[in-house]
Amino acid sequence: MTMRTEIRERAATQNADFGDAGNLRTTTVYYSTNSASISAGKIHYIDSPGGLRTTWSYAQDAAGYHVVETQGTTASPDGIANKTTCVTNTWDASDNNIRSETFVYTESGSESIGWTSRLFDELRGVQGHPL
Repeated sequence: MTMRTEIRERAATQNADFGDAGNLRTTTVYYSTNSASISAGKIHYIDSPGGLRTTWSYAQDAAGYHVVETQGTTASPDGIANKTTCVTNTWDASDNNIRSETFVYTESGSESIGWTSRLFDELRGVQGHPL
């Protein structure tokens, strides 16, 4: 599986060359486009200056699809217990974001710390937020 990598740098000084150690570098890695998977061609992760890594994973089922966004670090991509959050967004077959749930990683797994559910009408307008 071939992944595409995109590197962007902001020069630390006026005369800095690409690749200078002091430059602020952001690296974006995309999933391979050589796949029928829902993740094909989408962002896999972004490494930002300062060591933050945001990772995305994608899954599809008969009802729609799910996108999981994890805030970790380059040293701990899956996160750090009691500091890392993960947001799962769920879309229905009509591409409506019907649920967003935030989790915090703990020493023993993860715990939900908040969620929002939405109902949509046939015109894709929000009808309400069910309990």
